Amino acid sequence: MSISLAAILLVINYLQICWFIGYNKYFNLRQMTLLTMYLFFQLIVSQLYGGILSLLLFIPFMIIEFSFIAYFSKSWALGVLYSFIQNTLLIFSWLLLGIYSTS
Repeated sequence: MSISLAAILLVINYLQICWFIGYNKYFNLRQMTLLTMYLFFQLIVSQLYGGILSLLLFIPFMIIEFSFIAYFSKSWALGVLYSFIQNTLLIFSWLLLGIYSTS
């Protein structure tokens, strides 16, 4: 799997998790719009330039997302828990994709 395809799949998974789990619990509409625009920017950069840059752009996304949660809920522990749940769901979906694609 190429890096740009992996970045596209990560962007799609992060969009789904952010909108279905994070919206109205941890983020307001303005924060979600900003996160969505950043992910679309990341999608465009991964298509145009590819390479490791497309994966390195997830680091600022995680920092922005964590700072939004810490500001919105006034708890850094909730931000860590949300990141843990987000990455767990991401890995679980990729494992399911791998199991069903091999059978």
